[in-house]
Amino acid sequence: MKKRLLAVLAVLSLAVVMGGCSGGGTEKTQADTAEVTEADAKTGAQTEQAQSGAEEEKKLVKIGWSSDILSSNFTSGLAAKFQESCDALGIEIEMQDANRDMNLQINQVENMISNGCQVIILKPYDMSACEPISTACREAGVPLVVICSDISSEYDCAVLVDNATLGEIKGRAIAEALDGKGRVAFIHGTLSQAGWVMQADAAKAELAKYPEIEIVDEQVAENNAQDLAITVTENWITAGLDFDAIWCSQDTVAIGAGTACKEAGLENVYIVGQGGMEDAQIAIRDGVISSTVYLPSSVYVDGAMQAAQALFYGQPIDKDLYMETPLLTGDNIEGFQF
Repeated sequence: MKKRLLAVLAVLSLAVVMGGCSGGGTEKTQADTAEVTEADAKTGAQTEQAQSGAEEEKKLVKIGWSSDILSSNFTSGLAAKFQESCDALGIEIEMQDANRDMNLQINQVENMISNGCQVIILKPYDMSACEPISTACREAGVPLVVICSDISSEYDCAVLVDNATLGEIKGRAIAEALDGKGRVAFIHGTLSQAGWVMQADAAKAELAKYPEIEIVDEQVAENNAQDLAITVTENWITAGLDFDAIWCSQDTVAIGAGTACKEAGLENVYIVGQGGMEDAQIAIRDGVISSTVYLPSSVYVDGAMQAAQALFYGQPIDKDLYMETPLLTGDNIEGFQF
């Protein structure tokens, strides 16, 4: 009996002790939980505040643009459009002219990064020699946007056209204008740049589909200079070269060739260029040239600025943004802006 009572008391004592421990633990746990919850709330608020502050501080304020050359009509048009766009967005732009010097262009980009440019926009002189630029941008964490041509090294986004397609379009326009037979002359731009070579090769491949079309001569108007194109065409005319069409690298070349033909009384030569800016549209209306592939500077600039902002703020964007390249003629010229 005594043993049974002691056992019962022992059980009751254990229950009381356990009950006391359980009740005290619960109160402490609730208090601790409240403290932790309050601490978490403070930490969360501090984190949100820090993130908000970081977002406010991250602002695109300066862009660098390096161009292969600024003296051409097309690139000077690009420069004006870039300045206009950056002014509207409150962004400073540092512009540099490489003057067809790849080493100079590399140095310019490195200096732009040192000067605090947050995005680099590059119109490369030599698409195969941009590795130092790609490396400088990558190491500095500065996005690299390439326009008018892709490059063989790394980049973040390119706003471009397919050079082979451009050549084909101009070649096809000539073939259709000549009904598949005739004599064609070529005036190239700078053949040291791979893009121009790709265009010309694609045009020749397109014309080769027509057995009765013959390429009678090819000359270069270095830097797409209009005065050199005039001289080339005048020399052909003086030498008695017979041609029905002239394939031209760019509108400046086409206008030069067209001017020489018009002054010589050659009214039926089909001349195609590339660009579609104001001077080319006037030349089409005046009958100086026949057509041009439409590549306005405004489209390049809009694409480049879109890419620059998306990359800087971490927004998704395609790596390659290809432009449409319609053929502009006297029949549809009113539908295009320059």
